[in-house]
Amino acid sequence: MVSDNAAALAILLKSRTRASVRRLLRDGDGPEAVLARHHRDWRSELADLKTQTRASGVAVYAYGEAGFPERLLHIPDAPMVLFCRGDQAALEQPSVAIVGARRASRLGCETASQLAKTLCAARVSVVSGLALGIDSAAHCGAIEPADSQQSGELRHSIAVQGSGLGRIQPVSNLPLAERLIAAGGLLVSEYPLGMSARPQHFPERNRLISGLADVVVVVEAGERSGSLITARLALEQGREVVAVPGAISQPNSRGVHRLLKQGAGLVDCAQDVFDALGNSRLQNGGQAESAGTDPEPDLISPEAVAGLD
Repeated sequence: MVSDNAAALAILLKSRTRASVRRLLRDGDGPEAVLARHHRDWRSELADLKTQTRASGVAVYAYGEAGFPERLLHIPDAPMVLFCRGDQAALEQPSVAIVGARRASRLGCETASQLAKTLCAARVSVVSGLALGIDSAAHCGAIEPADSQQSGELRHSIAVQGSGLGRIQPVSNLPLAERLIAAGGLLVSEYPLGMSARPQHFPERNRLISGLADVVVVVEAGERSGSLITARLALEQGREVVAVPGAISQPNSRGVHRLLKQGAGLVDCAQDVFDALGNSRLQNGGQAESAGTDPEPDLISPEAVAGLD
């Protein structure tokens, strides 16, 4: 599914920044008229894009169109166009982003996975970036049924890419992306289908991860981690930020502990995330969901807790 408006914007953005496309649109002409003025073969480009998206099962939405995620309508520097593949019902549920270090510890990955599994079992969508480490662990936990009774249920996880949806990166996570789709998840990107990830795409992507979430959970982050960018953007967007503490001897705890010192909520069980989710949805004018469960055992090992003494 792609409208002429969305297709024209997508083509304009292939070789231009969002700022330059906005300047082109200032005269009041629509995207299709601007495309016709600047691209000689614009009709064939529109037809080619529609063919490509149809073949790959990708929908494209311009800002403000039906299907464009409502949560992203109100964030600063909202994307002008969004590519989506999968079940968009994932966007309609309460949502929690789980982010953290790429070079994560076994304990950090287990924590992210268990949190995601518990959240999805309560019909909360889990958002992350499909990167290695914490992101992958969160997606894997999200799409794994909590028990045999839930094996046939849809498991909504949203993966926001720093590349086009026709070029999943890292390539090693292509099977995970396909499993995520099969489980009822959604792949999202603002970049053209065949575009490779570029360094500047990752902080840009992070604003969409936080923007699509009601709450952001940080699990392991060094002092210069991109997850801290996600946390900052989340606060600017009015989202709740919480963090899982770790051992003080571990470099990947330093960024998390900085967030905790600055006022982020502390998470040591899934119920803490459900509580933050309820607070966030009330603050944003929604009704708190009765998604909470009985408090679970601590997700942090005794060794990690001892390191905080």
